Amino acid sequence: MFMRGILCHLVIIASCLVSGCSKPVTVIGIPERPMVRSISVSSALHDAAYDVSVAVTGVVKDVCPDDGCWVVLTDRANILRIEPDENVGEVPGQWRERSVRVDGRLMRKLILPSSKGYAEYEKLCEGTESTTKPTVVLRAQRIELMAN
Repeated sequence: MFMRGILCHLVIIASCLVSGCSKPVTVIGIPERPMVRSISVSSALHDAAYDVSVAVTGVVKDVCPDDGCWVVLTDRANILRIEPDENVGEVPGQWRERSVRVDGRLMRKLILPSSKGYAEYEKLCEGTESTTKPTVVLRAQRIELMAN
């Protein structure tokens, strides 16, 4: 009886330890994941329609150094500028090199030299579409940090 009680306690402790090891998914913006089509960064740049809700998955290449007001997402072939909505807030700099899913709406936007972090963003765009003409931007309503 005593051994059975100890065994029961050990099973409970082991279960608590194992369940405590799984980290909750970090989400900024709206809490619910919308039911939208998921596409790659390359598809968002070349194939997707504008002003339509989509989910884009990729790796965070960089975050605005001023206050996280933009993010550059990559699928290793292309880069996409992400601009969080007001309800999303700032994207943490420690999300660099992490996989994310970004839910939002695609649009075309001219990135002006007066924009925050313009010089850093311009460096990232070298060899790609110039920021002197409208660029594809995903206006994020939700950003979910995926398990790596």
